[in-house]
Amino acid sequence: MAKVYAISFHSGGQVHELEADSPADIASGWDLSLEGVEIFVNEDKAQVSTDLRDGDYVSFQRDKVTSGSDCIVALALDSQ
Repeated sequence: MAKVYAISFHSGGQVHELEADSPADIASGWDLSLEGVEIFVNEDKAQVSTDLRDGDYVSFQRDKVTSGSDCIVALALDSQ
């Protein structure tokens, strides 16, 4: 398993350090519905089955914002 950092609007936008093989592992562990959600690994759009590597940043973002009260979490990545 890879040591990764994950963030989601589901978790209040907090970054979590965890171990996972794919975004599916994270979604399952957090009991996330992926309906209407886009997944990003680092800065690239990703599939739920994408293989993760140590140090990856994974974000789960709403596919569409329907009102001004909806918040999409922005993840700032720094190149390492």
